[in-house]
Amino acid sequence: MFAELTVREQLEISARCRLPASMPLEQKMRRVDQVIYELGLSKVADTKVGSFESRGISGGERKRVSIGIELVTNPPLLLLDEPTSGLDSFHAQAVMLTMLRLAREGRTIIATIHQPRSQIFQMFDDLLLLSEGYQVYLGSAKEMVGYFSQLGYPCPAYYNPADFALDLISLSTHSKMLEEQTRDRIAYLEASFSRHRKEMEAKLDEPWMMRWW
Repeated sequence: MFAELTVREQLEISARCRLPASMPLEQKMRRVDQVIYELGLSKVADTKVGSFESRGISGGERKRVSIGIELVTNPPLLLLDEPTSGLDSFHAQAVMLTMLRLAREGRTIIATIHQPRSQIFQMFDDLLLLSEGYQVYLGSAKEMVGYFSQLGYPCPAYYNPADFALDLISLSTHSKMLEEQTRDRIAYLEASFSRHRKEMEAKLDEPWMMRWW
């Protein structure tokens, strides 16, 4: 993004460059207005993006503008790499609420999330957990705690489920003993999920991943 451009100008550049040349300019500008409204950027539409040297929009608004640059083409699928990183909890939740609204309007949104607070975790529909390159969970986010509890790893009361999952599946290298313990746990979780996936495929009589894609 360019610090000296306003939010509207930044999105207009994306629209002019990426939408079909056959599309009338007026229609492209209407698409820009729609994206500004969808992302809740109306109040800062004519504010400069800014940078570290020159003050502009907030970090959360800047994240939404970067998403808007992609939204001008009205894609059915959005892939977001850590859209909340670098934001405080308030602005991170604002960004994710915007993503939730877009998902409810029919788009598919896949995102990697860094240390989500509990309110953000509750927004997830489906969850994929990877550890050391292995799948240890794929399914409903709401069912994740119950699944690990059945394996002997209950989530403590009043604990953020996201923190619980990250603590459970992370490899600790603080000592050789901890590394061996956590590596064994990850191997157990991977093997357990592999068996669970095969059981689900047998019940559905089709590859389990077909339910999600």
